[in-house]
Amino acid sequence: MGITASCGHKVEEIEELYDIATKEWTIGEDGWQKAICYKSVCETCKKDCEENNEILYTEEDEMIWIHSA
Repeated sequence: MGITASCGHKVEEIEELYDIATKEWTIGEDGWQKAICYKSVCETCKKDCEENNEILYTEEDEMIWIHSA
């Protein structure tokens, strides 16, 4: 049957998922703002996020992302 990851791909076992936090953008009353997305993705999508420098590995990385200009 399989499991559908946040990225939309299917994996067979939950152990095949990678929980990551990524750099994102959202739009609100004040215009575009930085955001963080927590998701479970397949190995291929995790590697793509790593190559694109999208992953936030620590809480410190998250705070730097949110508060940087």
